[in-house]
Parts: sequence; structure tokens; C-alpha cells
Amino acid sequence: MAIEAHKCNQPGCKGFVVFENADFDLKDIPLDDKYSCYAFNRPHCSECDKEFLVIPHYIVIDVKDKDLGDWEQIDSACITAVERRQKQIKFECETDPRKRIEMYIERCGYTYSVADILQGYKEKMDHGYVSYTMKDCISKLENEIKQILVCEQV
Repeated sequence: MAIEAHKCNQPGCKGFVVFENADFDLKDIPLDDKYSCYAFNRPHCSECDKEFLVIPHYIVIDVKDKDLGDWEQIDSACITAVERRQKQIKFECETDPRKRIEMYIERCGYTYSVADILQGYKEKMDHGYVSYTMKDCISKLENEIKQILVCEQV
């Protein structure tokens, strides 16, 4: 299986056009009904749902008009960027502050626990020593830390 990813070219969109290209047969390229051209697939952006064409030149294009007089090739992306964006979306949608902290720790590759982050925050507030990576966690997760501490006080 070969998965291919390309960056969406919509202004402001952070999505990707992802599709499997393992079954493309160069000896039997289908004619696209909508655009009347040879195209393997019509994948969509993962976020804005914009449609693209995969044509037999190993490129993905954005068709600007139905007659193919105006089109634009979109940039390819690595699958790691797609996975990173999916994790970012999941992080942004998460509402539990403890889970958000755990997700951030995992994304950064830190070995802290949520309790370590809370303790580090308290030490920072007492003007104690806090490591560089702990400062990073505290600065990025301050809202989540405060939510947890408020709930613990109640």
C-alpha cells in the first residue's frame, strides 16, 4: 500500500489531500466523467473538503475551470505532517485539561506526568528552579494547569 499526501492550496486551510496510489494502473486510466480527462482519482481535502484530481503525471491538480484551461499543481507533503495535523486537531477538540496535558507531553516526547507538570507550576510560582522543558510545558499549558488547580481547590 502506498499512501500519498499533498497540501491543500485553499487560503487559510491546513488540510491535506490524502489517497492511496497502489492500485493505479497506467495501462488502464479511467476517463473522469466530470472533467472529461484522464484521472485516477478525485480525492478531497481533509479539512475544507475541496476536490482535486490525480492525473497520470504523478501530480495532484486543482482544476480552476471545467475545460481544464486553468489548473494548479498542489505541493506534496509527507505523511508525518498529516499525522501531526490530525494530532493537533484532536488536541484542539479535547476539553479535558488532564488529557490535553497528556497529549502535549506525548507530542513533545517528554517523560513528565500530569502531576509533574502541576508540581512544576507550583514551584515556578514559588520562584523555585524549573527546567527548560518544564517551562515549555507550563507556558503552553498554563490555562489547562489553572483549570485543574481550580477544580482541586473546590
